[in-house]
Amino acid sequence: TLGPGAITVIDTDTNTVKGTTPLVGSPRMPVLDSQSGILFVAQTDEDNGPGTVSMIDARTNTVLTSVKVGISPADPALDAARHRLYVPTSTPDLIDVIDTQGNKVIAHVKAGRAVDFLVLDAPHRRLFAVRMNGITVINTKTNKPTAVIKLPVAVDNGPPALDAARQRLYVPTASQRGYIVIVDTRTNKVKSKIQVGYFPNGPLLDAARALLYVAEFDEGDGSTVAVIDTRTNRLGETITVGKGPSIPLLAEGTGRVYVPNWVSGTVSVLDVPATR
Repeated sequence: TLGPGAITVIDTDTNTVKGTTPLVGSPRMPVLDSQSGILFVAQTDEDNGPGTVSMIDARTNTVLTSVKVGISPADPALDAARHRLYVPTSTPDLIDVIDTQGNKVIAHVKAGRAVDFLVLDAPHRRLFAVRMNGITVINTKTNKPTAVIKLPVAVDNGPPALDAARQRLYVPTASQRGYIVIVDTRTNKVKSKIQVGYFPNGPLLDAARALLYVAEFDEGDGSTVAVIDTRTNRLGETITVGKGPSIPLLAEGTGRVYVPNWVSGTVSVLDVPATR
């Protein structure tokens, strides 16, 4: 919610609200470090003042400390193994790097204007800062930009999906028709693009089965999910779901996919056989 927000904690065994943790600003997407049990929440300020990142103990649901960051922070990305949190801000188009052990900002990375999404490739020590018309590639060891990838069409939704093993980044874009632009992250070059329905929402990668799911939102009028075989990067079947499908969720190990349908107010459950 806007203004001083909160994190609501739900007990998933009983499906009841267990508690509420108040915050100083409007929260972005929370990020959990499952090893330390710390939840990181970036918050924006209504008056365009400095943003805040709060560290919450997920066992007690209390705020341990907070760190000031740039104006209007977006959704952060966590490298838990290296104790780094990356927070995109709009002042002046910097990514603030937080040391999560010392709880302080240790670097500011200039990534270009209006970063919408961060995608972390931890095994290869890369961070992809996705903007409307391009991607800034950042070396997370040095916190320095190493390349800028120009996209053939503008990013209109997201977030992108990363296949770290195959070193591919799947970026949803929209123009007259929607596309999934495939970036080879070894060369930082656009490899190809796959045409899907207008305004693709997602996508979701099932790396174990080499499938990519793309919800085709189509400004709320869409009702399909496209399935792409990532071994061949070819469009396979299209599955009918509810109206206005949003970003899908994968139940790990089952191959089952849950698709929230924003307009219909329903959730579609997909059980797609692996491609042969």
